[in-house]
Amino acid sequence: MIFDIQWKSSIPRAEELKLRVELRGEAFGAPPRTLTLEKVLEERHRFSHWTGVPLAGDTYRQFGEVTAWRVTLWNRDRLLSEQKSFLW
Repeated sequence: MIFDIQWKSSIPRAEELKLRVELRGEAFGAPPRTLTLEKVLEERHRFSHWTGVPLAGDTYRQFGEVTAWRVTLWNRDRLLSEQKSFLW
């Protein structure tokens, strides 16, 4: 599974930008499973980009079905933007 995220930022290249994908899985009588994926963003252009953040291999099999997600764009420790699913 790949989360393809379209993003845009006017932050200078010297700053550290990253995408964070937070996932919640099925809850079987307990708190739901959670997982956080991060990707540091190297390329930047004037217009928007698409960046893929994969959930694959053993991590995908162990996590199970995704029931809710939230994607955030960060400049170091500062939250720039957020998008989340209805069930978040």
